[in-house]
Amino acid sequence: MILNPGSVGLPAYRDELPRTHRVETGTPHARYALLEGRAEGWSAELIQLSYDHGEAAARAALDAILSDMLLNQVKGMELLLGGRCQE
Repeated sequence: MILNPGSVGLPAYRDELPRTHRVETGTPHARYALLEGRAEGWSAELIQLSYDHGEAAARAALDAILSDMLLNQVKGMELLLGGRCQE
């Protein structure tokens, strides 16, 4: 059985509510756990993998920009077609 022992996609964040705070895992590594049932009982192994987190962050930022651009284009088409962009 494979488990997600924490946040793979959000290893750190900063928030202003309810009070300004920051949460970090201390490392950008991806993590997961393997849980294996055996005759003698259960065994758990925590796995940590390195990845190019700078590249992942850049790719996520680009995806957000492209998504916003596409959304704006769709909204523009809806305005041009008088709200008939549902076909």
